[in-house]
Amino acid sequence: MEHTLHVGHTGGMSPPASCDRIDRGGELFYASAKKWGMGNMETDTEGAASDSTMRERVGGQKFIMQLLGVREAQGPRSRSHRFFGRHVFRNTNAYGVFWQAMARKSVADSLMELGPGWAVFHDVPVRGADDAISHLVVGPGGVFVITSWASFRQDVWVGGRTMRVGGATVFVLPSAEDLAERASNALSVGAGLKIRCEAVVVLVDPGQVTVPISPVAVKLVHSENVLVWLRDRPQILDKETVQLITAAAASPGTWSDDEIERVSPGTVLDGFSSILLDIQDRQRVRGNWKIARRVGGWILLLVAAGAAIPVMLAFMPR
Repeated sequence: MEHTLHVGHTGGMSPPASCDRIDRGGELFYASAKKWGMGNMETDTEGAASDSTMRERVGGQKFIMQLLGVREAQGPRSRSHRFFGRHVFRNTNAYGVFWQAMARKSVADSLMELGPGWAVFHDVPVRGADDAISHLVVGPGGVFVITSWASFRQDVWVGGRTMRVGGATVFVLPSAEDLAERASNALSVGAGLKIRCEAVVVLVDPGQVTVPISPVAVKLVHSENVLVWLRDRPQILDKETVQLITAAAASPGTWSDDEIERVSPGTVLDGFSSILLDIQDRQRVRGNWKIARRVGGWILLLVAAGAAIPVMLAFMPR
């Protein structure tokens, strides 16, 4: 069975050739790999729906499930593939999906530290939208629809509603704006009051960021600053309103007319951890082969030099 990989509204952008390296993104992604939390759910939500489907969703769950499906379809890696460090995914486009999943997971881990008074939901499917909301944050400062975007350490240019990453146009800003509008409508109906969600794009691991014209309807935030930015928002919602909106957000019926698939967080995270380990193992094996090639090259050079010495001595005058 063939699996189609989708990375949201990328505009045809593909990650750099080295994006399968697990150390790409530096310490941020290593820290993310060590913190498999399920999100901050410390907000008091009396009267919230008892269905935990929305609360249990993991950051990057949609992409992780895609990757697990692709891996299952292609079958286990053979011994020769492991020995020679062949690609974990035969379809190398899957690495772009992997890094977007890592971006969502790393931001989800950061949002865990918001503390009491805030509620966070991850990978929220929205009625009529092509992509899921990376993170929905509800707190005193308002309701935020956050789109996490892995930039692969490439330069980011933003002008109005146009965004380019590494020179390629990506349709992240219009998508984020659309998701915020859909979330506003869904939560307004679910909570029974007018709610305005603020669209936020969090850039994960960008290169140089240039913004000659700031977008009007979307806020741009670096992943390292997202906690400070959220906490610095002026209070516009009281505790009762936060509870009411959180209860609406926790209800699957707010987001979809169909049943939302419930997957154990442990299943998602264990599966992603196994993919992470496979990619780390491939990187280690490729590193070993690179060293072996270098050592082999020196050995061949020495052998050739050793073979050439008697020939040279034979032609030397006595």
